[in-house]
This record gives sequence, structure tokens and C-alpha cells, in this order.
Amino acid sequence: MATVWSDGSDGDAILTSSRAYQFLARASGGFTLWTNAASTVGATLAPGSGTWASASDRNMKTNIAGIDDGAVLEKVAGLPISRWSYRTEHGVRHVGPMAQDFYAAFGVGEDDKHITSIDEDGVALAAIKALHARVRSLDAENAQLRARLASVTSSQVSMQSALQRLTAKVEALAH
Repeated sequence: MATVWSDGSDGDAILTSSRAYQFLARASGGFTLWTNAASTVGATLAPGSGTWASASDRNMKTNIAGIDDGAVLEKVAGLPISRWSYRTEHGVRHVGPMAQDFYAAFGVGEDDKHITSIDEDGVALAAIKALHARVRSLDAENAQLRARLASVTSSQVSMQSALQRLTAKVEALAH
């Protein structure tokens, strides 16, 4: 048995099931799945798109608080990342953390059995921001060290020139 739902925009491409126990749906105007009674929180698959967009409007949120990007980066550095397969998904490999480790590190999401893409994305963006700040700091330090090295090199050249002049005077006096 399979379930097939189509919006009637079939044209020449009739939507048909390709295997048992399959659920297929076509909505050429896109899909939206609401998860609350007011239809304000959910996810949308835009017409012609292959990517779900989670509702993330600032006006839909509460208890907004900043985070320490550097602390997030440190937690990401300690987060075990593995290559793995679902027990039921033969021959397909994935890369990522285990939900238990992610929840222990960041304490976000409903439980320690799931990771939402919005949380994983947010952690990755915070870590990227921390890395960007570190790179900028290292670039500034590198520029200072290069300037200092140029100054020392210039002083060394001046001192070598003075030493050569003194050596030449000493040799002239010795003769």
C-alpha cells in the first residue's frame, strides 16, 4: 500500500508510487507545515525548491539572549564528530555529532535524542564568528610582528654597515 496525494498539476507527469509503503505528495504551490494552532510556527518548502525553511522571524521569538561565540567554539572543538549510518538505511553514510553529545554540550533542543537543523546551524555560525574573530586578531598580531621584524632588519642592516666602516678604519690604522 502507498499513499499518493497530488494537487492536480500533473499535466503529462502523473504522480505514481514506485514502491510499497511510500508516501508521495505534490503541491506545485509549495508545502507549509504548521506546528501550532495559530499557524505561525512551522516550516515551508517553497514552490520549485528542495530546501525546507524554518520559521525564524524575530517577532516569533521570546527570551532572546546573546551567546559567547568563543565558548561555543571551544565546545565544538570538543564535540565528537563521527561518520555513521542509520541502522535502517543500508549503504548510506552521514557525518555529524550524536544527539546526546550535542545536547550535553549546548543544552538546546527538546531532548537528547534529536538535533534540529536550526540549532546545528546556529552553533556552526557562532563557531564561525569566533574563528573569524581569532583570525582577525592573529592578522593584527602578524602585521605588528612583520612591522617589528622590518624595523629589526633595518637596524641590523644599519649596524652591519657601521661595523663594516669601523672594520675598514681599524684595518687602515693597523697598516
